Amino acid sequence: MKRGNVVPSRGWGITLLNERFELQEHAATNVPEGFLARYEREGTSIDPILPLVLQRQSPVHNLDVASLEEWRRHPLFHDVMSPFGFEHVLFAPVVSDGKIVMTLHFGRGHSEHPFGTEEVLAAAALANHVSALMGRIARGGDLPELAEWSRNGQERHGRRPMAGRGAQPATPCPGRWTYDIRGGPIQFR
Repeated sequence: MKRGNVVPSRGWGITLLNERFELQEHAATNVPEGFLARYEREGTSIDPILPLVLQRQSPVHNLDVASLEEWRRHPLFHDVMSPFGFEHVLFAPVVSDGKIVMTLHFGRGHSEHPFGTEEVLAAAALANHVSALMGRIARGGDLPELAEWSRNGQERHGRRPMAGRGAQPATPCPGRWTYDIRGGPIQFR
């Protein structure tokens, strides 16, 4: 896992749902080839996590639905997740117009820790930000501008890097959004 990710994970993705909450489209990063096809073919019908996300309208991880021992016996784990190196998964709902329209997914491998409270809160915060952005787009609003900054955080284009409470200045693209759930700012690293 890389440090600085919003939710440190081996792989992550996003799933667009249709009106019946069925998988419509999906994309992922750092996910082995064939995983998404297998999940779509075999996993959606046996997945115990997504129904709970839809019911609760909040993030859910695999240990919310079963103990670790029960999870390892579940067909989603041993037929779909484990063959591709995943043991722990976390889903977070993205809402638009009061309906869940997509889910964010995070996965960790066999030797990695399960998702904890801080990661669940960070996933919820990230999903809320995506939800707000989708609402802004749906209302015809412009997307926020991402300014480019020099590596040492000096001003560029007459703007100052966003920083607060002792945070480090944002660094230039390419990078990743980071979110300090203990009250710090959102940063692009």
